[in-house]
Amino acid sequence: MSYQFRNLIIDGYNLIHAIPAIARYVDTDLRRARELLLIKLAVYSRLKQTRITVVFDGQNAGADLQADQPGLTVVFTHGRKADQEIKDRLSRITSKKDWLIITSDFDIRYFADGLMIKTQSSQEFAAELQAADSKGRKKDRPGASSPPEARDKKKPTREDLAWAYEVFLKNKK
Repeated sequence: MSYQFRNLIIDGYNLIHAIPAIARYVDTDLRRARELLLIKLAVYSRLKQTRITVVFDGQNAGADLQADQPGLTVVFTHGRKADQEIKDRLSRITSKKDWLIITSDFDIRYFADGLMIKTQSSQEFAAELQAADSKGRKKDRPGASSPPEARDKKKPTREDLAWAYEVFLKNKK
């Protein structure tokens, strides 16, 4: 999307299933799938300077996922459906032009459209995440050059990735 939204609300499990490299962990290690998604989103949030709220059904299985990161808030619904939590949050939004809702759930998208809040499918956003990740990798290649205006934008560094990894996995042993 060309417009830079300041705030995103993401249907967490919906997005996990839109990213094959992460979705493959769902049946064997759901916690790992969430962690991988949150690492990607933490880096994206820093890169785009966007606040992201990720909503997951259920309860948090690990304390490391509850620690909010700058620009990234993780919400577990504790017995409520994530869809209802997202709708409740949408109903409270006042500055609608600053928000983008990431989900492929038709009911949530229809509800958001009725409130005049923009939506994007999880598949489209997954492709955007991949493109941002690819740009970050090109920068790390020796000899890669970019115009000055591109260098001025904040790109995730190895330190950013290490920080995100440490924060999300610090209690995992």
